[in-house]
Amino acid sequence: MVVGIIGNCLNIAVLTRPSLYKHACSRYFLALAFNNLFYTSAILVYLLLANGYRLDVTKVSLILCKLITYVYQICATLSPFFIVLATIDRYCTSSTSVRLRKFSNVKVARWAIMFIIILIMLFYLNTAILIDLRSTDAFGCRVRADTIYKQVYSIMQIFLFAIIAPFLMMFFGIMTIYNTKQVRIIPTAIIQHRRTEYQLARMLFIQVGCQSILTVPTCVTYLLLVVPNTILATSGFYFARMMSQLLINQLEKREEKQTGLDLNDDGYVGGQGIEGKIERATHIDLNRDNIIGRPLDDIPGDGYI
Repeated sequence: MVVGIIGNCLNIAVLTRPSLYKHACSRYFLALAFNNLFYTSAILVYLLLANGYRLDVTKVSLILCKLITYVYQICATLSPFFIVLATIDRYCTSSTSVRLRKFSNVKVARWAIMFIIILIMLFYLNTAILIDLRSTDAFGCRVRADTIYKQVYSIMQIFLFAIIAPFLMMFFGIMTIYNTKQVRIIPTAIIQHRRTEYQLARMLFIQVGCQSILTVPTCVTYLLLVVPNTILATSGFYFARMMSQLLINQLEKREEKQTGLDLNDDGYVGGQGIEGKIERATHIDLNRDNIIGRPLDDIPGDGYI
């Protein structure tokens, strides 16, 4: 959390420099840094108090439950889509088409940032409406998947965050690399003028890689939890279970043969049963004197072992 706050503050300090602030891509990175700074300083503090110290205010008030969850999901979804906007800007900047390069300007960046914020806020209004706080179960402040619409909405959230956003990042990232190779045939003076653009592109590729690696596995796990389990035991399932059990038995018998354990007629294996333990503890061969099954009075000697 501390590293995130320091890193985002440094990003804001660097991107607000005059040499970078005039670039449209820097505006997307600034929006991303401000969003991540709020997320790490406010949302993560709440999660730390809720999960680490059991101070969860969403379990006390329904209004706080709806508000905190709504803001939390908006901030979590805005970050990948700010990166998507930055990849689209890099694609337009690196394009050989003059018409596409016109979209890479500060004015378009401002409108695009406002549009994506409003769109995601409207989408997650469903969360503020559907979420509920119940004391009858252990889920607490959650959207219960007790209707088809709630299940579909939860799956849409995962697709929006874990599939659509990474796909757009990778697609426009690959197209940017392709355009960059095309730009290499442009005279050297123009390439030197675009040195800052290439630096921003490298920053963007690192962001895309980290976002994909860190978020996709978690979202896949959440998707498996949301999708209803419809697995039914069939005859094929029982057949596979029987065959696996037979295979395990064969492997156990083979292992016994390899270790030299022979099954005796008395019901213990290689002296590893109860009688074997008595023999080792008392140093008396019970089988030799046929003591098993005889009363203590018939035992020669003092009548006890």
